Amino acid sequence: MRWRPGLRAAVILGMFLGMPGVPAAGGLGAESFVLANGMRVVAVPMERPGVVHHAVYYAFGAADDPPGQSGMAHFIEHLMFNGTASTEEGEYKQIIGRNGGSTNAYTAADVTAYYATIARDRLETVMRLEADRMTGVVFEADNFEAERQVILEERLQRTENSPSGLFREQLRAASWQAHPYGRPLIGWRHEIEALTQEQVEAYYRRHYGPTNALLVVAGDIDAESLRPLAERTFGAVPAVGEPVPQRPAEPPHRARVTVEMEDPRVVRPRWSRQYRAKGYFSGAERESATLDVLAAVLGGASGRLRRALVVDRKIALSAGAYFDGDSRDGGFFLVYAMPTDDTDIVDLEAAVNAELERVADDGVTQREVERAAYRFAAGEIYARDDVSGTADFVGRTLVKGGTLEDIDGYIALVRSITAADVVGAARNLLADPITITGILRPESAE
Repeated sequence: MRWRPGLRAAVILGMFLGMPGVPAAGGLGAESFVLANGMRVVAVPMERPGVVHHAVYYAFGAADDPPGQSGMAHFIEHLMFNGTASTEEGEYKQIIGRNGGSTNAYTAADVTAYYATIARDRLETVMRLEADRMTGVVFEADNFEAERQVILEERLQRTENSPSGLFREQLRAASWQAHPYGRPLIGWRHEIEALTQEQVEAYYRRHYGPTNALLVVAGDIDAESLRPLAERTFGAVPAVGEPVPQRPAEPPHRARVTVEMEDPRVVRPRWSRQYRAKGYFSGAERESATLDVLAAVLGGASGRLRRALVVDRKIALSAGAYFDGDSRDGGFFLVYAMPTDDTDIVDLEAAVNAELERVADDGVTQREVERAAYRFAAGEIYARDDVSGTADFVGRTLVKGGTLEDIDGYIALVRSITAADVVGAARNLLADPITITGILRPESAE
């Protein structure tokens, strides 16, 4: 299975440190059980005396927003902090803060998560608060409209006022024809503006509940001590929560797509190319691991693309590769580069293609593959040194259909990838002409 962004950042750190060989960490030692109301619970013991990270994951995200109502999951994420029959608006964060903890939430395409890091002896306080708002959020007109304005401002700052944000949004929309992955996580502005309180509350009442939820607690905890706490808090919530409707399937793509955008605020052009690929959760475990290794061979500080384009030929300021394969319904293998002032985009594209073709035609060494596997092992060890990173990796993996065994076995899977596997993956990418190319450049002079 693919590492989440935080884990990948740790892998990149390992690259910069030039770590030699780092052995894979042992299993997480996680234990799971199910409450009577259907809620899954996982304890991940870690040597962090007195500290725990508590996270609840719901098995739906922005890709499950109803048609024409994008931004629904993210809107509810905001409203979850607006109070219940037992707590006032904003009191959730205040209570966590008074108890020395921190809390936040996020909405992704496949999952919505609510989390807090706190002292072990205050864990039940967090669990009680989280169980309360699982089905008990109070919807009020004033708060609803206030949060709408907060969300629209967030969209303005992160997307509409950012050339790269707008470009990513357009590229994402062009990458999917029917699947809701093509919608922005925060939602389209006109659909956010049109959402009604009745629509949002109905979605919350229908889908939020124990049967759609997963609790992960990592740190100074074990299943034996977590179970009675979970039963007293989350176990008291009625067994509600309808599954979200099945997502529309993505049809076969027949045309090569280029998304080109000009903006006067852009200082330097950027180029990227996406190759459609199955991911780990699409039943392509080995293919996913192979593409992770190929991305490590091509990308990173010591990768082939940077060496060839940035260091040797000096035609790019940056260049790399990335496999986006941890989405539930597939993803992309991505190569990218930023040209120097005197390099044309066409020449840059040809140079990137040449490096990918070199892997396909001339192969890679087994040593390159082994070094990539070691970097992934280093990333796992770094991630397991952090309670929040570990909990999030476990939660996102399980809620998308993975298992604890998958998590423990991923490094072994990566280490089983051969040079021939990597060459085969490169050839498969190049054999598919249906790609999505993105070009962001400064506005052309009139």
